[in-house]
Amino acid sequence: MQLHYEITEQDYIDLNVHHFENSRTMRRAHNKARFSAPVLFLSLPFVLKDVTSIPFWYWMSLFGITAVLWLIFYTNWTKKYYIRQTKRMLLEGNNSSFLGSKTLTLAENGIVTKGEGDETTTSYSSISQISEGRSAIYLYNSAISAIMVPYRAFSSKEQQEEFLQEIRTRVPSRGAASSPSKKSIFRTMDRL
Repeated sequence: MQLHYEITEQDYIDLNVHHFENSRTMRRAHNKARFSAPVLFLSLPFVLKDVTSIPFWYWMSLFGITAVLWLIFYTNWTKKYYIRQTKRMLLEGNNSSFLGSKTLTLAENGIVTKGEGDETTTSYSSISQISEGRSAIYLYNSAISAIMVPYRAFSSKEQQEEFLQEIRTRVPSRGAASSPSKKSIFRTMDRL
C-alpha cells in the first residue's frame, strides 16, 4: 500500500496536542498544576487573616473565586499556550524534513516515508503504539515521535480501515493493542 499526502503545520500542531492529551506523563503534570494551585489559593486566606486587617471572609471569597476560575479555565489556557509554543518551535530552523509532501509505503521490511530530500525506513517492530487522533493516525516509534498519516491521505473510509488492518497485522502485538483517542481532558472542558 502506498499513500501520498501533505504534512502541514496544522498536522504537526495536531500531533503535539494529541500527544499532550493522551500522554500519561503530560496528563499527570497538567492535573497536578490544575488542582494544586486552587489548594494553595484556598490556604492563603488562613495566612493573610493574621497578617492583614482585612476580614477572613473577604480573603476566602476572593481566593475561592480565583480557585474556581482556575479550575474552569486552566485546561483551555494550557491548550492554547501549548499550541502557541508549538507554532513558535515551527518558526525556528528548517522544517522541510517533516513538513511538506510525503509518500508512505508499507514495504516488507518496514514503513518507508519519503519526503523532499529525505527517506526514512521504520521497522514494524519499532512501532510502539498505533493511535487514532481527530485528524490523523499516529504510528508512534518512540514516546515522543510518531509517523503522521492524515485522514485526508485516504480516498475512502474503507481504504483507511484497510491501512489500519494491515499496520496492525504487521506490528508486533505489544503495539497493535491501541484504540481511538483516550478521553481527553480538553474535550471534557470544551463541553462546559
